[in-house]
Amino acid sequence: MARARPINAREITATDDVLQNAAAAWRRLGRADRIRTVRELVEAHCEELTAAYAGVLGVSFGWRTRGRGARQIVIREPCVGFLVGHKRRSRTAADRARELPKVILAYAAIDDIRTLVAVPTDVVGRNDAKSSIRPQNREIVAEGGAAGNRKSEQGVVTCAVRIPGKEALFAMSCWHVLGISRHFRGGIPKNAVVMVDGRRLGRASAHRGKLQADLRYSFDAALARVDHGAVELLRTATPKRGWGDALSSLADLPDVYASYTIFTPGPNVRARWVRTWATWSIDYPGIGQVIQKWLVESEVLGQGRTRPGYSGSPVFGRRGRDFLGMHIAGGGKRAFMIPATQLLDGAYYSGLSASDRLELQVEF
Repeated sequence: MARARPINAREITATDDVLQNAAAAWRRLGRADRIRTVRELVEAHCEELTAAYAGVLGVSFGWRTRGRGARQIVIREPCVGFLVGHKRRSRTAADRARELPKVILAYAAIDDIRTLVAVPTDVVGRNDAKSSIRPQNREIVAEGGAAGNRKSEQGVVTCAVRIPGKEALFAMSCWHVLGISRHFRGGIPKNAVVMVDGRRLGRASAHRGKLQADLRYSFDAALARVDHGAVELLRTATPKRGWGDALSSLADLPDVYASYTIFTPGPNVRARWVRTWATWSIDYPGIGQVIQKWLVESEVLGQGRTRPGYSGSPVFGRRGRDFLGMHIAGGGKRAFMIPATQLLDGAYYSGLSASDRLELQVEF
């Protein structure tokens, strides 16, 4: 894809043949080609698009949304999304000068011909799809601190993994659970012990992301080293079902997995893909606004809800087999997960590199 050129709304006129032709070309694309185009545009230009406009906190590819809070609805129209702190109406000339583009010009292949298309955009206020990390209440517990002043967080074991070339078995969960982040802002205590149902599973390891408000990008995942005698306990803490493949490409959302299931400590929650954020900001109590890369936003279906205690829950597609990601946050009818493509990439963890592709353990 060629370099995208954002077009401001005030440039679009009825006599602008280039923009009219680009808009017509976009309408000729099928839905799958539109999704592919917005995905490639965001993957290639997310940094550029975020930096180009004042007040933009993140960009995404996915469906358009309307309304806010519980009344927010999803419109299955592919677009590039801009995350801002607050949506405002353009009342003055100065407001209009700062207006985000209504379309972005990019190239797409139509009948094998490189064609200029006008990609629609959407503006999302952070409060429109607000998510929050709350104190947890069951399943896995990370404990740490001085004697007589112990603190804990609770959440869910996501899966079991191994690091290539190492015998040790690791349990994966959220950094804010294993890192007991509400209580220890400086990082995971050296004596943090991971418990499941009152029994010791192991200790938090040095292999984890970073979760800080002053970082350009954080990563809310961490590994706990499982004790030799706690393998059976780990089996009981992970979903008892035949695991299939792990998500290998962001393109598979929604091409292959348009809907999926969050396996929680309570009733499983059905959800469907809304958009994938190249950058997204979440407010972590005790830490502040944390910016993360490549988070998947989902719409919770039916009467289901994600609740405190569900952080770390694995997400499955294809009849509950293929591992798609890890639930980290939710609010109302929205849920957010880190996709498996990032969870299994060693480059995101301290002490590991991109060559250390984590191996998902099905039989152990």
